[in-house]
Amino acid sequence: MGRNIKDIIKYCITFMLGAVITAAGIFLFLTVSKKDDLKAELSEADGLVSFSNRIFVGDTELKDYVICAPISLKDASARLYSYIKVSTGESLSVVEKKPSGKAIYLIADKKRSGDLPAITFENGNINIYGGTDSELLKQVDVFANLYLGFSFAGEDREHLLFTDREIFVPDTVYYNGDGPYIEKREPIIVLWNPSFARGAYFNQNTVKKSDILSFSDDRLYDYVKMMKAMGFTGIQATDICAAWAEYGNYEFVHQRLRFMADAAHSLGMDFTLWVWGSEFNGYGWIDTSVEYYDPADGELFGYKPAVDTYEKYYDIYSELADCSDRLIVHFYEPGHVGGMDQVAKLSLLIRDKFIRINPEINTGINVYSRYFDLSQLSDELGEENKNFTFYTLAMAGAEEEFVNLRTVTMLNDLDYGIWSWGVIEREIDQTAEMTVNAREIKSVYKNTSSLDHIKKPEYWSEMEAYHNGNIFSLYVASKLLQDPELDPDVLLYEAAEAVVGRDHAKDLYDVLSLIQDARVGEDHGTFYETDENYIFLNGAMDPSKIIEECDAALIKLQNMIDADIHSNTLPLSVSVSDILKMMVPNVHQISEYAEFRLNYGKLTEMAETGKSKEELSLFIESFFKPVCEYNVVTGLWGLEEQRIQVRLMEEFCVSHGLEAVNMPLVDHYRKQRILGEMISLQQNSAEKVLFPDSATYQMDVAYGTDNTKRLVNELVSEGLLTREGEDKVYISDWERYIYNF
Repeated sequence: MGRNIKDIIKYCITFMLGAVITAAGIFLFLTVSKKDDLKAELSEADGLVSFSNRIFVGDTELKDYVICAPISLKDASARLYSYIKVSTGESLSVVEKKPSGKAIYLIADKKRSGDLPAITFENGNINIYGGTDSELLKQVDVFANLYLGFSFAGEDREHLLFTDREIFVPDTVYYNGDGPYIEKREPIIVLWNPSFARGAYFNQNTVKKSDILSFSDDRLYDYVKMMKAMGFTGIQATDICAAWAEYGNYEFVHQRLRFMADAAHSLGMDFTLWVWGSEFNGYGWIDTSVEYYDPADGELFGYKPAVDTYEKYYDIYSELADCSDRLIVHFYEPGHVGGMDQVAKLSLLIRDKFIRINPEINTGINVYSRYFDLSQLSDELGEENKNFTFYTLAMAGAEEEFVNLRTVTMLNDLDYGIWSWGVIEREIDQTAEMTVNAREIKSVYKNTSSLDHIKKPEYWSEMEAYHNGNIFSLYVASKLLQDPELDPDVLLYEAAEAVVGRDHAKDLYDVLSLIQDARVGEDHGTFYETDENYIFLNGAMDPSKIIEECDAALIKLQNMIDADIHSNTLPLSVSVSDILKMMVPNVHQISEYAEFRLNYGKLTEMAETGKSKEELSLFIESFFKPVCEYNVVTGLWGLEEQRIQVRLMEEFCVSHGLEAVNMPLVDHYRKQRILGEMISLQQNSAEKVLFPDSATYQMDVAYGTDNTKRLVNELVSEGLLTREGEDKVYISDWERYIYNF
C-alpha cells in the first residue's frame, strides 16, 4: 500500500501549511501593494492645484480630522483626500485604526437599509456609507458636493463653487434611526413667475431673489443643495406652459430643469417631473393651435386636432424623460378633460411616451381634485392601474374624502403618495406671502397620519412657491416628514440657527415666531381663509403687542444685516443678508395691518357708543391707509392683509350706512389685475372674447362679485372695456392682442 497513515497526515499538514503560508504571502503582498497604491494616489493628489477654503464641522476645523478606512477602501480614501486637499489645501492623515480624535469614517456596509442616509454625523464624527465600493465612491462625491464646496464632483464638469471662503457644516444632522416616517420626501418647486403671476399681472416691484429660473448655474446648484441639506431625498419641479411664457419657449425652461435634475442626481437625490396633463395655453403662453376636444360632442380621441395637441405637448414633456425618476400628471384645476375614461386614456398615452425613453420611471396621477373618482379611474385603467402611483392632498379638512381615497388604494393594492398643496405656504397665483407655518404643518401631518392604518403614503411632496422666502417652513416640513413627533418650535429654532448661526439664532427665531403668530397661527384653520378661525378675522390678534414686536424685529433684522453674517450651515442660493432683507418688508406689512386693527377696534367702539356717521367717517379718513405691497412676492389676488383690510372696511361702511371708503390705489392695482387676466385669455383667440361683467376675474373669489362688477364698470367708463349686452364685456382694443393672423 506504500505510505502508512502517518505519512499521509504529514503530507496533508505540510501541504496545507504551505497553502496557508502562500495565501498569507499573497495577502501580505496585496496589502503592501494596496498601501503603496494608496501612497501613490495621495502623493498625486498633493500635486493638484489647491485652494483656500476653510471648512468647519461644528467648532472643529476639518483639517483637524483624519480619514479612517480599511486599506480595501483605498480608492474611496484617496478620492476623499483629494477633494479635501483641492478645496482647502490641507492634507489629512489616512489611517486604518480608529483614532483618538475626530474622523471621517468610510464604511462599506451591504446590510445598511436603503432608506437610511448614506452620510451621518455622530458626536462630531462623520460616517460615509456605501453598500459596495462603487456606491461608497458615489457617496464620497455627494459628500464633496454637499460639504466641501464642490459642484458635480466626479464628473467632467466638476468644479468648486468658491475658492476662499469659510464653509460651515453642522456637526449634527438629524435622521430617524428607525427609518423615516416618509421614505421619499420632495419639495414641489413651483415655476410660476413671481413677477408675472399666472401670466396675467406683471408686478414691477417684486423682489427678484425668488425667480430661480434666472439663477446662474452655480446659484441654482446651491438651491438644489439646500434641499438636500434640509433632509429632502429629491426635488419635484412643475413643467407648465405658464413657466415657458416668461421666456417665449419651453426649451430654456427645460434646460434649467435638466440642470436641476443633474444637480439632484449628483447629490444622491431623485428628480420628479410634474406636468399639466390637459392645459397647454393661456397664462401668457400663446398657442392658438391648441384644441382639447371636439366642440360638437366633447369627444377627444376621435377628434384629430385634439389628438395632435396632446401628442405635441406630451412629446415636449417627454424630452425630460431620460433625466426624470418620477412623473406626476395633473388633469384638473386647471384642465380640459371629461370623465375618468379620458383621464385613463391620456395617462396611458403620456406614460407610454415616457417609458419608451426611460423604462424605469415611476408614473403617477394627481387625484387631489374633487372631480376625481379614483375607484372609477382604477377600473378604467384595468390591470395598468398597478403601473401608476396615485397622489392626494394632505388631510387638512374633511376626513371622509381622504378615507375613501385611501381605501381605494388599499383595496386595489395601488401605490399611494401625498402631493401637499397650500400647507406650508399659499400659491403665487392666489394669495402668496411670506409665512412661517411650523405649528400648522405639525397639525396637518398629525391629521394626515391618522389614516395611515388604511394605507400609508410612501412619498410626500410639499409646495415651494416663494423660493427663498419660505425656506424656514420648508426646513420644518422636511424634518417632520422624517419624524412627525418632533417639536415644531425646536425645529424652527434649528432653522434659524442654520441660516444665521448660533450667535444670532435667538433674534431670527423671534422674528420668525412673530410672522407665525401674525400670519398663520396654530393650525390649518387659522391659516385657511374660508375657515371661521382664520387668523386675520378671528379677533385673537393683540395689535399693540404685534406692533411692539414688529418694532423690535426690525431692529434685530437690521443688526443681523449689518453683521454681514456668513456662518450659515444651510447652503443658500442667495446671501444671508438677502434672506434677511426679504423679511424686512413683510414685518412692515404685519405692523401696518396691526396698526389698522388697532384703529379698527377703536372705530367699532365708537360705533357701539353711538357716535354719529360724520364722526365715524372723519375717523376713518384719519387712519385708513391700505397695507403696502412693497417689494415682496405677492399673489395674483394681491396682498392678503390688504384684501382683509378692504373687506372689513366695506362691511363696516355698509352695516353703518356710510359711504364706501375711497381707495384709489387699491382699485388701480385691482383693475390692472382684472384687465391683465382678460388680456392673457384674449391672446389665445383670433376672435373677440366676451367676459361676464361680474365673474370675470378668478371666479369672483379674489374681490367678490359686487366689487368685481364695480371695477369692471369703471374699466368700461375709462374706455378700456366695452359692454356688449347686459352682462358681457370685451377688451376695447382686443385686436391688439391677436397673435395668430
